[in-house]
Amino acid sequence: SSNDMVGKPFILNVWGSWCYACSIEHDYFVKIHKHKTIDIYGLNYKDNKDSAIQWLKEKGNPYKANIFDKLGNIAIDLGVYGAPETFLVSKSGIIIHKHVGPIDEKYYKQIVLPNIKNE
Repeated sequence: SSNDMVGKPFILNVWGSWCYACSIEHDYFVKIHKHKTIDIYGLNYKDNKDSAIQWLKEKGNPYKANIFDKLGNIAIDLGVYGAPETFLVSKSGIIIHKHVGPIDEKYYKQIVLPNIKNE
């Protein structure tokens, strides 16, 4: 549940194995995961669960946990209208930044790092 994620800042990444732009940013999430500076949770959006699991096996799994949102209902509650979308969430569980499209090193250095230092 969302209560399991409160207490330190985290990234929530909305992704799908069907999403080309998600495959572009995925390598960068793997790099962030290796730095161990912030936990990353995945929201697998409107996907086939078996395809998503296979995709993560092939590309690496940077996520601490994944939520499978087959119908997109959770994403709708977050205001998501496509993938990828990435949310930076404070330690108190408040969304402090939303990024639409693939993330990159600039996002990590200019958005994530300064915000987690303040947490």
